[in-house]
Amino acid sequence: MRYTILLFLMIISTFVFSQEESKVRKTEIGIDVTSLITSTIGNGINPSISDFPFTIKNRIKEENRYFRIGMGVNVATSLDLFTDQSSKSSRYNLRLGVEKREAIGGRFSLLYGLDLFGKYSKQTIGSSFADIENLGLTFGTSPFLGVQFKINNRIALELESSFSASYTYQKNALIIESNPPDEEKSNQFSARIILPQWLFLIVKF
Repeated sequence: MRYTILLFLMIISTFVFSQEESKVRKTEIGIDVTSLITSTIGNGINPSISDFPFTIKNRIKEENRYFRIGMGVNVATSLDLFTDQSSKSSRYNLRLGVEKREAIGGRFSLLYGLDLFGKYSKQTIGSSFADIENLGLTFGTSPFLGVQFKINNRIALELESSFSASYTYQKNALIIESNPPDEEKSNQFSARIILPQWLFLIVKF
């Protein structure tokens, strides 16, 4: 619902103030609309949300070079009255990068560049006799390649894929009252290819 309201306000404000000017706009705001479109179509698929569903881009001195920031926040709590078990989870993601563009047609642009990102997650599961706490911290880098389709001078659609290499630190702790925490720590290096599965609506200012 929050995505729907935000998307509606962005589109309305864009069309109200839109002008087909030839100047290059300096700032872009993007939002992941994949889930919204899928739920509207009603095809039964429930896609995941991007780790960075909100993006802000600002043009550097050169017309085809942008500094970009991506972010994502997710906080959830639950309580099971039958088992007296509670759960609280939070996840914070941030990425910083530089993007370069090359026009490949009247409405299409090729995007490529490099991001640095960090992710922090924490989950606490509590019960009457013990608590479980899971902590995760990830740092990495991600070269990316994508394409942007310009609908008009203010609105565009965007897809991109990337190769992600990251380091993750995890700590899992079992906490029982009056006993020292039983902790398990791990370190992991990973690499993966992320295919273009999230569609972003871009609004330019």
